[in-house]
Amino acid sequence: MEQELQDEVIAVAQHAMGTETNEQEIAAKVKQHFEQKYHGLLWHCCVGRNVACYVTHEQSKFLYFYIGQMAVVLFATA
Repeated sequence: MEQELQDEVIAVAQHAMGTETNEQEIAAKVKQHFEQKYHGLLWHCCVGRNVACYVTHEQSKFLYFYIGQMAVVLFATA
């Protein structure tokens, strides 16, 4: 994923973690942000303390990172 998009994902996730009350709401907020901004792709987001995934995604549209102990996975499919 390009650095500019990575920075945006991290910023959106950090904001959602500060405003939402649970992992499902955080994931929904991140997903909704990217689906509204980047039309034509389906975005998927997973958030939790113990996350493992194996997915098919669009090229350069996958990011897996941690904020503290919380893992965030965001990826897009066509």
